[in-house]
Amino acid sequence: FNPLRSGIYGYDGDASDGWQIWNQAYSDANPDARLTPGQGFLVASANATGTISFTPDMRNNGNTDDFIPGRLSNPEPIEHLKIQLSDNTQSYNTDFYFTNNATLGQDSGYDSGLFNGVAPNFSIYSHLVEENEGLAYAIQSLKYSDFSNVSIPLGVNASSGQELAINVLESTLPESVEIYLDDTVNNTSTLLNNADFTLTPSTNLDGTGRFYLRFSDASLSINEFAENNIQIYTTVTPKSLYINGQLENGTLVEIFDMQGRSVLSSKLNVSSTSNQVDISNLVSGIYVVSVSNSVWTKNQKVIIK
Repeated sequence: FNPLRSGIYGYDGDASDGWQIWNQAYSDANPDARLTPGQGFLVASANATGTISFTPDMRNNGNTDDFIPGRLSNPEPIEHLKIQLSDNTQSYNTDFYFTNNATLGQDSGYDSGLFNGVAPNFSIYSHLVEENEGLAYAIQSLKYSDFSNVSIPLGVNASSGQELAINVLESTLPESVEIYLDDTVNNTSTLLNNADFTLTPSTNLDGTGRFYLRFSDASLSINEFAENNIQIYTTVTPKSLYINGQLENGTLVEIFDMQGRSVLSSKLNVSSTSNQVDISNLVSGIYVVSVSNSVWTKNQKVIIK
């Protein structure tokens, strides 16, 4: 349990499509949200032997009572987007909020992980744009101005051979904002404002690196498209560097320490959308990762723990 990624997980009648999650972003957008006495919800605790108290001082008046979506108004200047993954028999949702209380990184109360932290075999979720540690989020909040040229890594888990659709299920974003689904393997961009993205994968889909959700007021150039859809992050266990996304031939990765010295370089496998580099020999600290080929170069700072 990580309190930074917490939320209230409520049953909305069908848990197979993801829980109805209330976090700080939801509360900002729906300040009148209330639970009636007797309404059930789940609480995550870091201490199995601890005590959770609900006191009379926590009570308040209101006219809402459950987690069924669509019953609350949205009076605050905060925008919401719900993206749905579906096939012929099932669906799964993930949410995004745009608010000036959030950033591209981890925001306590505004970014909520998947329930139990594990993505089901059929699911859609996101990774953080910045401070990414490879964790799956059910709700990600970004700054209000970030629906202009920002690209969010999407994770999609699904079996091969079944036609999939990804679409906008709910949105309060301004009409001028274009919502794209970028498929870096097929090198396509689908404007979700006008049409669903559809795909029948020939292999099982698992994790991030292929799909990105992009918001823009203008189309990106080919080079910007490729560079922005490369995801770089480190993990502690295993102690690895991940480079996710579709790569050009001859793509290399090089790691520099803060004195500018090259401490690791490697050629990446361009046939894979997820490259894992062993960094167990590097000491903890801040490094610069440079991923480059003959077309583009992307540099990003990372923290190795």
